[in-house]
Amino acid sequence: VFYLLCCLVGLARSEIVSLNDDTFEHQTQASTGATTGSWLIMMGTAAGCDACTRLKPLFEDLGEDEGLYESSIVLGSVDVNESPKTAIRFGIQTIPTLLYLHKKKLYRFPADVE
Repeated sequence: VFYLLCCLVGLARSEIVSLNDDTFEHQTQASTGATTGSWLIMMGTAAGCDACTRLKPLFEDLGEDEGLYESSIVLGSVDVNESPKTAIRFGIQTIPTLLYLHKKKLYRFPADVE
């Protein structure tokens, strides 16, 4: 039993949730500030984006991080070409952009430049 439990814990991983204009709000509840957990979202999985292509495997590796899973951080991705309303809503000017929704706050990287 102990061995089986250890194996199952080793399999714990966070799936990357594919978000779009239709599912973003329902999944994250971002506008209410009562987000469904903490979300780390990669905005910009658009085809033809070299930086997005290079970042994607690193982002997927985060899904394998046991600490991330235990911290209840949900990974999400948004294709900005297929979800323009979500991109506009968050003022996405550069892709990829990482959004972190946590405790009613939004953090972004790259940060807004003024």
